[in-house]
Amino acid sequence: MIYLLGGGLGFKEDLQNEFRSVLKNKNSITFIPTSPQDKIKCEKYKKVNLSWFSDIGINFDKVSMINQEDDVISAQDKIIRSDVIFLMGGDPITQLKFISNKRLDNCLSEYEGIIIGISAGALSICKKCIITKDQDYPENIVLDGIDLTNGINVDVHYTNEHDENLYQIIEEHGIDKIYAIPEDGGIRINNEGIKFIGKDKFYIIKRGLKEQVNIQELK
Repeated sequence: MIYLLGGGLGFKEDLQNEFRSVLKNKNSITFIPTSPQDKIKCEKYKKVNLSWFSDIGINFDKVSMINQEDDVISAQDKIIRSDVIFLMGGDPITQLKFISNKRLDNCLSEYEGIIIGISAGALSICKKCIITKDQDYPENIVLDGIDLTNGINVDVHYTNEHDENLYQIIEEHGIDKIYAIPEDGGIRINNEGIKFIGKDKFYIIKRGLKEQVNIQELK
């Protein structure tokens, strides 16, 4: 089961209810950072992310993080032994390089637990890692993701200001569609299909077309 989160600080009501349901018997979590070279930053945001879970009554008995000191075997072992994998926010480019260097692609593809990617972490696990230009990225960037999403691509932290860049990316890279996830929203992907989680508007962006997702019709 895959969760793609658009961003935000903490989990809003709908995500709280979702995670309380699916994580209630999960005891272990492993984090995959975006800045593995910065241990202080990694530890800081690991604590922040864990607080989001503890705030809604979810506490893990075992917490791990894959770091630069892990060799391929120890990194993969952390994945295999965890109930939940959490791909952190930050820079998806460095995260994808880190995943590749630790040879986690196949391990994650074969993993049968729950995977949560927030912001950059969501982008990394899509078929294409789509980065729209902003103050941190002067140009649009499209990279190969590790495709844990059965070909689904997303945009995170979505606002209407992303539309022009998304249309351009779709045209230049031949992408069929992009699911636009707002700041506090999320998408769940499993064998039953796609579930949109959150009260803000979700959109599907296609070539020259933007469609609002009618969440009520999907329930």
